[in-house]
Amino acid sequence: MSRPSLTKSMLRALSAAGVIGVGLGIVRGVEAVAANRCLGFGFEMLALHYGVRALHRSVALVSANLALVLLAGHLVFWGLARWSADPVRAGRLFSLVLGMAVAGSGCAFVGYKLNHWPRFPDALSSRGLMWNAAIVVLFGLSVVPLRALIGRWGPNLWRGFLAVGRPLLFIPCLGVLLSVNAAERIAFGLRGPDGPPVIFVTVDTLRADHLGCYGYVRDTSPRLDRLAAESVRFDQAIVQWPKTGPSFASMLTSTYGHFNGLIRHGRKPVSEKLLLLAELMKEHGYRTAAIVTNPNVAARYKFDQGFDHYREIWREDPAQDGETVTLRAVQWLERNKEDRPFFLWLHYVDPHAKYAPPAPYHEMFVGDPHYDPGWRVPLGTELKADIGSIPIASQLPGRDEIAYYVAQYDAEIRYVDAQIGRVLDALQALGLYENSLIVFTSDHGESLGEHNYFFEHGRLPYDTCARVPLFLRLPGGAEAGRVVERPVELIHLVPTILELAALPPHPEAQGRSLVPLLYGRDDPLPEWAFTESGYEQDYQRAMRNATWKLIYVPSAADRAIMQGTLFELYRIAEDPGELRNLVNEEPALARELQQRLLAWVEASRTGARLPEAETFDLDPAGQEALRSLGYVE
Repeated sequence: MSRPSLTKSMLRALSAAGVIGVGLGIVRGVEAVAANRCLGFGFEMLALHYGVRALHRSVALVSANLALVLLAGHLVFWGLARWSADPVRAGRLFSLVLGMAVAGSGCAFVGYKLNHWPRFPDALSSRGLMWNAAIVVLFGLSVVPLRALIGRWGPNLWRGFLAVGRPLLFIPCLGVLLSVNAAERIAFGLRGPDGPPVIFVTVDTLRADHLGCYGYVRDTSPRLDRLAAESVRFDQAIVQWPKTGPSFASMLTSTYGHFNGLIRHGRKPVSEKLLLLAELMKEHGYRTAAIVTNPNVAARYKFDQGFDHYREIWREDPAQDGETVTLRAVQWLERNKEDRPFFLWLHYVDPHAKYAPPAPYHEMFVGDPHYDPGWRVPLGTELKADIGSIPIASQLPGRDEIAYYVAQYDAEIRYVDAQIGRVLDALQALGLYENSLIVFTSDHGESLGEHNYFFEHGRLPYDTCARVPLFLRLPGGAEAGRVVERPVELIHLVPTILELAALPPHPEAQGRSLVPLLYGRDDPLPEWAFTESGYEQDYQRAMRNATWKLIYVPSAADRAIMQGTLFELYRIAEDPGELRNLVNEEPALARELQQRLLAWVEASRTGARLPEAETFDLDPAGQEALRSLGYVE
């Protein structure tokens, strides 16, 4: 093969890779739009966004990988042809090399999948070694038939590839690629929303009662306290599931866990049949971005739906440090301050166990007047031994006194408070602060030994894990200092933000707007707030108003680590620690509330709902990040 013919053939191969990438991208775009149901709601802009994004991914992944394979094939064949003067022999050698490559890639893929499959035996066990040996044998046996097939059909396939790469096909595909990009830019450029910039700040594992603005004794949150003073603060904000993935799925879709299918543990994808807040903002012209630190809200789990920019901090900073979030947030704000109104989500994970704040915050509260080292608890021997002992996932070396863990947890809050303060300073310096809507909350709290539950969340339904801070700074500082005492659910956030941004409501929201409460008006919101929690198949449900809280505990395993009764009743206004179960002391009231809660449970079982999401794993970077947070061994 001469050099000119080689060059011409390689260019034709690259052209073919581009044509195939664009073609598959169009198919994937149609699939993405159909899966998301955005056209069913009349969201043409969102449909265009998903079509263009799928096209980009296909061109980037399919075209680039196919181009590399074709170029490598060219170079190998060219080298074999130069080494052997006999073209037939060169062809046979090439088919052998290509057959080995295909067989090896296929078997490597099978081996990787099997070794990461939950039910696959350990790779180092006798059964695991036998399975992996079978994969190697399969590789050897598959080379011969693959070589024969490549030798027989390879030339025809190759001519077909080169035919696909003709200018007659490549130029229209290039035109499609340029046209859809131009259409998206023009369409979103013409649609300018009238609402304010929206900054949505969330802190993982943050209890409301450990912030100064909620009455805490330590100075953990000076900057957040100042922000709360300029905001409308909700005193009793309740999450719908005290676990990161399920909580954010509920919060960002305005649906309960029993409906959206994300319940119990994390590492589950959000259904593309649900509409997330970012998608609704994007549809109406907002520029959308997220900078997140917890892998349980990874793009792989579909939390990136609707975002133009989704930055996963654990990929660049294994420590998932709040300072990295702040740095990236300030950089993004500086680049986009002149752009159309934006929706920016910042998620910090620092207060999550293990509690290891950096200097100068490390041990800043150890030994202070509120430090009592007398309460000590055994160190557990299992990752999640969080009832009656300190689990391995949360242990700090050599420490068994609860006061030390609480002090370090508080220091983590003080650290993340300073980081959020830097973001607020940047907003002021860029002239964005005054007219922005700033929403602050958390995905869940943390049990710090209450109810014999240590340094975890999600297993029990008590307020230590279910009650979180929530305050909204309205543009211009309107209604600053107002405090709303009644309990509210975080599924109300999506309708609230959409109304404050002057956007149409969520078409399938199960929550209601809090705007009337923000402005001190009468509000028809339901009196009761509901929470679901636990790890058992038949998990716990709880409901509460300003005075009472009732918990339904259908699982015997849960009752064994709780109060031992099917229902627990607390006068939450007078007993915020939920220490005195009044279910037997207030039988008439208990029966009335039980009927109300069981009616809600029955409605949740029989009403429309999505299937429970399937759990799957992240890539190695995500797995390591989860391991650092104690989610996996």
